[in-house]
Amino acid sequence: MSPYEARDERLWTYLSHTTLLEHARQRWPIPADDNAAVRHIAKHFFARDKRQVERDNVGSRLWWMAHLCARVTSVERERALRAFLFRSDVRANLVERPTTSQCSELFGAILHKLALSLEGGKHLFERSIFRKLMMEINSVGGYKLLDCLSGPQVGAILDDIIDNKLNISRL
Repeated sequence: MSPYEARDERLWTYLSHTTLLEHARQRWPIPADDNAAVRHIAKHFFARDKRQVERDNVGSRLWWMAHLCARVTSVERERALRAFLFRSDVRANLVERPTTSQCSELFGAILHKLALSLEGGKHLFERSIFRKLMMEINSVGGYKLLDCLSGPQVGAILDDIIDNKLNISRL
């Protein structure tokens, strides 16, 4: 499926109510309160806008996470998915920053560091450390157009941030 096709609300609404219904009910149980249930169903069983398609719909969010990881050719897909899906706070910080997740080289470099961290001391998965990393990346992005840099250039920037700003010698 292409990203264009994956943006179609109708596809995800259909799948959420048919093929993925049992998964949806287990993963996102419907609250007992009627008002909360209506909001919950609208959020997870439908996909009204771009952000809901990528982040909230029970099926499309899985497709988009896999798609983001599949774009990164420098990290084996299973390894990338394992790192990306390891901690929801880290994943949310990446997905909810569209400029980070849409820049392939930057996203790939971050995913590579996350994979190394997952296989090592898991330091980048600590909430305060990862948030500081993202703040430092945003700071660098304020004066360097990260979208125009190569993978090795972005990797060097991340190495500098990790070594000198986060003071982590081993991920």
